[in-house]
Amino acid sequence: MSTTRLSSESVKTLLLLLTLIWAIYTFVWKENVVPSLQEPKIEVNSAIETVGDADLGLIKLAIKIKNTSLSSIELLQDNWAVYKLVRLNPGTDKQFLKRLDAFLEEGSTSGSVERSSIIKSGALLAAGSLNLGSLKSGESASFSKLIKLPPGTKEIYLKISIPFSPKTKPPETDLVLQWEYDRKEGMIKPLVCEPDLSVTTQAANRKCYSHYSQPFRQWHKQNKVYSPTVNESFAVQARN
Repeated sequence: MSTTRLSSESVKTLLLLLTLIWAIYTFVWKENVVPSLQEPKIEVNSAIETVGDADLGLIKLAIKIKNTSLSSIELLQDNWAVYKLVRLNPGTDKQFLKRLDAFLEEGSTSGSVERSSIIKSGALLAAGSLNLGSLKSGESASFSKLIKLPPGTKEIYLKISIPFSPKTKPPETDLVLQWEYDRKEGMIKPLVCEPDLSVTTQAANRKCYSHYSQPFRQWHKQNKVYSPTVNESFAVQARN
């Protein structure tokens, strides 16, 4: 009799233990630990469409972002910029092969290298932000914008920068991400600045640090920020 009771209690204990293991795996490991161990990733797709007659210079910029990771992410202050595309003299075949080697070694997932010309961003034509907020796992967000191009624009260069961080902890608040237009290089670049805590604080009195600086790298590391950049070139053509 005691043996039967002991066996029954053992089965109950075993079932309880298995239930506990299943709950820990499902609600702790699978839902929290695994997503936190995986590197967060996003998928970015962009498209340019000429609106109406090409002579009007109107294009529609469309950008779609999808969170392909298992955890939620927080999209930080992003930036998109449209530049005039400039093609420079390609030089010799030896110089082309050197550019090709550098491009392949970099392992870039966007951009290109050409034998017949060197693609470079020219004058800034338009810029803005997506302001999409946060994305849950598998969630997507879309953005579209009409842009007026200067007359005679045939090719454009699109650069999209979308910094984000895992939504696992409150972000550090000592510095905030911003963007500035570098007039010397003609490019929009990221920087971090002291937060504007008072309406009386003048922007000129706030300390800011470029993306080459140690404070920027430290902020980047503390907040676990990922900064994917998409670079694409488009021909501006009339719609059929």
